Amino acid sequence: MSSQKPTAILIIHGAFFLPSSWQPLINALTQSQQYTVRCPHLPSCGDERSPKATRDDDIAAVRTAAQELINEGHKILVLAHSYGGIVACEAITEDLYAQSHTNHKGNGIVSLLLLSAWLIQPGHTFEDVITKYGLPGEVDVGSNGDGTIFARNAPASFYNDIDDPVVAGELAKENVTHNWVAGPGKINGAPWMDLPTIFNGFSYKFDRITQ
Repeated sequence: MSSQKPTAILIIHGAFFLPSSWQPLINALTQSQQYTVRCPHLPSCGDERSPKATRDDDIAAVRTAAQELINEGHKILVLAHSYGGIVACEAITEDLYAQSHTNHKGNGIVSLLLLSAWLIQPGHTFEDVITKYGLPGEVDVGSNGDGTIFARNAPASFYNDIDDPVVAGELAKENVTHNWVAGPGKINGAPWMDLPTIFNGFSYKFDRITQ
């Protein structure tokens, strides 16, 4: 499938984050006047406690945002980060592709950018990946005992490219809990097999998954 120039970017944020974490990038892209940008809130992130939102709720949020952009006449690049890669695999189905047989106007998703994202073969789970390759990254995951998890070392694991520890600490205050139930479960979709895709991995371990 040949690549088409996108007019909109749909950001699927990762676990422990909110759309506000992406606001500086959203502002820059919007100010360029080249793209319309959306970053829907995934309900499993920062949910009430005890949590209720599941992966299905996250999928629904992404599909709603994608359909809105399609209705507005856009060709869409999907940028999925971390856990957002899992959501993207299930949310981005053929009916949303720009070249889908059901989409005669040519609007829809044209490409993917997977940024340190979970890229899981259909029929497998992220637990399978961890068992085979280990947990990528340096995140120390803690449990609140109510079905939510959090990053104990957010400044060091999420913002380790920032030299000023004070700035990293301030950014880490925006991190939220994530519903553990949203992660496990078999992956069925693989839009990265159909669409032009760029994958920016965690490490050499994670890169091997795509081979």
